[in-house]
Amino acid sequence: MFLPDAALLPAGEVTAPEVVLLRPPLSLWGYNAAATDEALRVIAHAMTARDMEIATLRRALAAAQAGHGVPGGWPEHGAGE
Repeated sequence: MFLPDAALLPAGEVTAPEVVLLRPPLSLWGYNAAATDEALRVIAHAMTARDMEIATLRRALAAAQAGHGVPGGWPEHGAGE
């Protein structure tokens, strides 16, 4: 009747859609589905905002690195001193 203890989400990075689709197993006392769904929506929104910020920062970093002539994009140690 009840699921055994198991990971509800995959290990590693979890996406916002995975959080939204998460449905905790019922226990002997159950859980408040409406409250859980709202909490999952809030978490998914926060994860989406975080993922968008990370993508923006990665693009900015790649652009900044591309502006330098040094492999890896960073100035050589001691350059310009």
